[in-house]
Amino acid sequence: MKKRFSKQFIRYFILIFMMLFLLVGIWYQTSTNKIVTHINDDVDDYFQLLENRMILTYEDRVRDLIYTRGLTESLLADGRSFQHISKFYYELSKSLGLYDQIRYLDVQGQEQVRINFEAGNPRIVAGDELQDKSQRYYFVEMTDLKREGIYFSPLDLNIENGEVEWPLKPMIRMGMRVEDAQGNPIGFIVLNYLAANWMQTESQYFSSTDKHMIDFQALQIINQDGYYLKHEDPEEAWGFVLSERGKSNFASQFPSVWAKKNQTEVVREEVDKGLVYMKKITGLQPQPPYEAEPYEVGYFAYSFPEEKYRLFFLELQREWISLIGLSVFFALLGAYFLENSAKVRKERLESLHKRVNRDELTGLFNKSGFLSMIPSERKRWNDGVLAVGYFDIDDFKSVNDQFGHATGDEVLIEVGKRLQEVLRERDLSARIHGDEFNILLKLRKGIDATVVARRLINRMKDPIETSVGKIHVTVSLGIAFVGQEESFEQVSERADE
Repeated sequence: MKKRFSKQFIRYFILIFMMLFLLVGIWYQTSTNKIVTHINDDVDDYFQLLENRMILTYEDRVRDLIYTRGLTESLLADGRSFQHISKFYYELSKSLGLYDQIRYLDVQGQEQVRINFEAGNPRIVAGDELQDKSQRYYFVEMTDLKREGIYFSPLDLNIENGEVEWPLKPMIRMGMRVEDAQGNPIGFIVLNYLAANWMQTESQYFSSTDKHMIDFQALQIINQDGYYLKHEDPEEAWGFVLSERGKSNFASQFPSVWAKKNQTEVVREEVDKGLVYMKKITGLQPQPPYEAEPYEVGYFAYSFPEEKYRLFFLELQREWISLIGLSVFFALLGAYFLENSAKVRKERLESLHKRVNRDELTGLFNKSGFLSMIPSERKRWNDGVLAVGYFDIDDFKSVNDQFGHATGDEVLIEVGKRLQEVLRERDLSARIHGDEFNILLKLRKGIDATVVARRLINRMKDPIETSVGKIHVTVSLGIAFVGQEESFEQVSERADE
């Protein structure tokens, strides 16, 4: 009686299942990488969006300050009283609605004009309520300002009569020197900017990942010392001002991330609590001829709790388990047909001999196989730009002459392996002749070509282990972007040049 599962059947089953398992694994890894890449891109893009908004807001506030100083000097030069200036400041406060206070201080630090913005409406402060600000830190620092100098205070909370004002008012004080017609200092303009407007991060920003939306309202803003200026839990913010919150800071909660605070690119790190992103905010400065110390706000940060981050992959894992089950089924079915069908076995054998599109030495596409793929790849890729790379090994003839062709083949095989390591899964690579190679890059942005080129050249600098020892080689690389009407040969020639 024939055995239920012959050795041939088991071999076919294992072979088919391992192939399907590998494909499912590649699919899972690709899908996982796609989610992670989209999350990273979303965080990076949103950080940049908010930073650009901060820069624009900073520039708008500088313009407000310069405009207020200029009109104040004109009114004083015309002999207008502080009462006239108060009316101007009142209308400015009413129209903008962005400043908690607009003030004019004389050179001794005494308030001469002050407009308070209260409950959505401006109010001219009476003379008996005007205060001496000569001892406040911002006035002391403003006394050293030059004509075109601009002062920005650190971002902190508003303090009235020595106490933090509640509800909390994040505040930035901005100032410029006021001069008479002879250039002598006669006072200072001070604008108290309601920085809560600056720190608004709520925005409908959907992830480019198909089925996910990331909660960017939970974005955090951190000052230079690692304390929260904005946090999804209000009790975590302003620990450097409010002593009862002194232990709540990003630096102590995520020390490994904070250690990279001087990096200019986005920091991404997996920690015990989940996944954390951080980006340093660019130092802000006014346009010439105006001058100011670079205004360092601090950092953006975003945290995925472990359980929330893993939710992105739960559905993917369920699909992976289902596909493994289907792989078992199809492996059994395929093994049965392979074992019992001589025709299938023959076709399978013939298909192995028909792989004429591959280079036998490196396993890469050969020239004909590579050229046959170009038309379909050009039609398929519509997410960015295509580029063709051409490179060869510098002075490869000397390798063959010195060590022999067998060693030269070892070098070519290793170069082919490294090429496949560096390129993305969607890119194509080919050995077209001798030590000459072509690559087809599918890029989302043109600048990505520089990144790929750098990775490729740097990887090729590593010594190659051969049967005669380590050999060092370098490569020459050219990359040309594919035009709509260009043939592959034209682009390849430009890359070669």
